[in-house]
Amino acid sequence: GNNLTVELTTHKIKKLVSKLSEQYPFVSVLATDVKGKSYSVDRRSINIRPSSITECGFVCRVYKEGIYSEYSFNELEEKSIDSIIFEIDQLVTKEIKLKKVDCEMLVEEPLEKTFIRKDTKKIYSDEEILNILKEAKNYGISLNSNILNVSVSHEIVEVSKMYISNSKELDQYYTWNDTRCMVLVRKENNMKYAYDGVNSNCMEDTLTKIKEVIK
Repeated sequence: GNNLTVELTTHKIKKLVSKLSEQYPFVSVLATDVKGKSYSVDRRSINIRPSSITECGFVCRVYKEGIYSEYSFNELEEKSIDSIIFEIDQLVTKEIKLKKVDCEMLVEEPLEKTFIRKDTKKIYSDEEILNILKEAKNYGISLNSNILNVSVSHEIVEVSKMYISNSKELDQYYTWNDTRCMVLVRKENNMKYAYDGVNSNCMEDTLTKIKEVIK
């Protein structure tokens, strides 16, 4: 999302790819930064926690003599590039005890592309999201005396990814929202539940439909 951060990251990845390309015919680096929050409300609890799909880091792939090797790391700084290359060299030259399966080297078509899709509608604060979920939970419970519990949740994630190889330079940024609900009902000795949800890249599109989904 931040242009300066993207430019700095791109510069460092290109430098790593360039140096590795001196000895490897194919080099690629995938950078991933996924951050988000998960909100949940039911009759007994209110929670905010990191999204379950949060992740951040880099994967470098190199090809040599019929074998692809991958090395993952969490940080990329100018001063750490040489040590990363050393670790990759160690990985590539490590003795393989399993039977070798020769692979052809991937030949990529040159491509440069940027994809950006931001949330274009209302952005809600933590407090506003929890208030919407609490109101939806109370609405659901009020619908019928047989309803034991209503659980509602909302998850928002921001995905930033970058792929740079000898031939390609790709980056993307997008948001995603998932609002879910579960209703638990008991009538005499018979207990049932139903689960449903709505998702969109816009927060407003999901949170404004939660009562409709519960009903």
